[in-house]
Amino acid sequence: MSYPFCPSGGLLGVGNAITAAGLMKVAELFRQLRGEAGKRQVSGKPRKGVAQAWGDEMQVGTVVVLGV
Repeated sequence: MSYPFCPSGGLLGVGNAITAAGLMKVAELFRQLRGEAGKRQVSGKPRKGVAQAWGDEMQVGTVVVLGV
């Protein structure tokens, strides 16, 4: 079984906005779960997802798990 990984292209796909990395990833996950990701939409009907980001020179890590 294969799982979709970073359908938005990650930070390089959105201009490497490192200060907004976490929020960008959570917003993409939200759109995927609602089925509103357009061309980036993963197949099927995703019900859970994980967004992870590092910040502040790798001193802070955040993981968000969303589900419907």
